[in-house]
Amino acid sequence: MMKEYLRRITKSLAFRILAPAFVMALLAGTGLYVFILRSVSGFADEHIKGNISDMSLDIYNICDKNLTDLLLKGVSGDEKSVRFRKGMTIGMIEDYMTQNGLKGAIIENEKEILRIGDFKTEFFQKIDEDVKEHTVSLLKYAGERYYATHSHFEPWNWHMILIKDATAYSGLIHKVNRAYASAAIIFLVVLFFSLYFLNRYIRYPVSTIIKSIKKGEMPEYKGIYEFEFLSTNIAQTLEALQNEEKEKEALKEQLFQTQKLEAIGTLAGGIAHDFNNMLQGILGYAAFLKMKVPADDPMYEPLTVIEHSAERAADLTKKLLGFARKGKYIPEPLNLNDVAENVITIITRTFDRKIKTETALNPGLWTIEGDKSQLEHVILNLCLNSRDAMPDGGTLRIETSNADICEEKPRRYVQEGKYAVINVIDTGTGMNEETLKRIFEPFFTTKEVGKGTGMGLAMVYGVVKNHGGFITVDSAPAKGSAFTIYLPVIEKKAEVINKVISTA
Repeated sequence: MMKEYLRRITKSLAFRILAPAFVMALLAGTGLYVFILRSVSGFADEHIKGNISDMSLDIYNICDKNLTDLLLKGVSGDEKSVRFRKGMTIGMIEDYMTQNGLKGAIIENEKEILRIGDFKTEFFQKIDEDVKEHTVSLLKYAGERYYATHSHFEPWNWHMILIKDATAYSGLIHKVNRAYASAAIIFLVVLFFSLYFLNRYIRYPVSTIIKSIKKGEMPEYKGIYEFEFLSTNIAQTLEALQNEEKEKEALKEQLFQTQKLEAIGTLAGGIAHDFNNMLQGILGYAAFLKMKVPADDPMYEPLTVIEHSAERAADLTKKLLGFARKGKYIPEPLNLNDVAENVITIITRTFDRKIKTETALNPGLWTIEGDKSQLEHVILNLCLNSRDAMPDGGTLRIETSNADICEEKPRRYVQEGKYAVINVIDTGTGMNEETLKRIFEPFFTTKEVGKGTGMGLAMVYGVVKNHGGFITVDSAPAKGSAFTIYLPVIEKKAEVINKVISTA
């Protein structure tokens, strides 16, 4: 019975209102108390320290004034006059300390010439050694706390030590505690009655609604928080369903894109296979004719050109076959800097001089695994797109860096991990949002008829995905474009191979 009663109490609206309110009030009151106590403590501490510091200066001035009087009278060398003046000075200091509630001592040549208070000599020595001159420190002695400072009057070799108990400080803190305790009690009483009436005000319409529902009647109250809470939860549920539907559409679109790429791959694979057979015939006959023609024959150079052209075409068919086979390339440990440098060499020799090429390659770039030829083709394709976007010239920048994706993901489907990153950035015409949504679609192009097939970026997308990476695009009209490729890293180091790229 008691257990059921407690369960009803803890689940009641009154408890849900009053309990958090009291907890928050308690936490707020505690925080406020700590803040006030620290503020008052700090103020009192600084005030007392400043007061003691001023009194220490007053005592020092007493000594200085008496010494000045001796000098003015011209008796500073008379031992009797000096002894008399010192005695008078000690008396003045003693009176000053007594009037101001100070304790302490004056030590001359390791001998106490004045002592006020029941302190051991060791305590005076500790103050003289540990406390910095003209500063005030809070020390503990015989279970009590004291403020202490000292100064050195060099002409008479006086070490003047001042001590003041911290009772005034403690008394102030006690007053603050009492005042705050009284304020806290009043606050809690007011809070209790306020919450009590607030609870009754809220429970009345809720109870009425519950009674109406039990009777089978529709409640007529509006603007009640519980209904607002319910509507909020319904809105959140609907939003979650909409997000889920959008995610399904995105996945459907991604699947459609993949299917497109697969269809293109099948078509490209068939064409590339037949084309490759033709090229083998061309290469074979070109090699046969070169064997029959002397090197100094005028036909030897054209045959060499035919052979090189056929080899480049064969390399292209190799790339098409690689794309058609979904990344069945020849993987090897690679450094993207080597891949980028090969492409940079090509574009600097072939691109218009109106296009300025800048590079920022990270020397500590992580190693990836992939097909070098395919990745060169990817970067070159992006550079060619950037060139076409800058008909009047501009800047093409290629950067490499490392990225450790942990919390914030560029895409929801991106796995966490370490990636080697390459950026291809241009200052070209840029793209609008509608174009950005479709740039990786096969056969989609913004170029004039006959100047583009719409396969370049689709090929880039396919190769990057087949390497386990992903690509992002940041672009805006008249502001240029930035393509960023992320490729997963491996632990194995890449073998650096220096190659001379022929432009023949």
